[in-house]
Amino acid sequence: MDRDLNSAVNIMVKFLTSDDLSHHPSLKEESFLRTWKGFTATNSPKICPPANA
Repeated sequence: MDRDLNSAVNIMVKFLTSDDLSHHPSLKEESFLRTWKGFTATNSPKICPPANA
């Protein structure tokens, strides 16, 4: 279960931080992305690459 959740979070973060997005993130979005980046950095297994790689 944890592995599935981690995969879903990583996919979501990759999508949200994709360079293909044309709009500038709002402060709320930036805060959200920072929170998720911190979450994946501290809770994901080492075999998973960081979302911003």
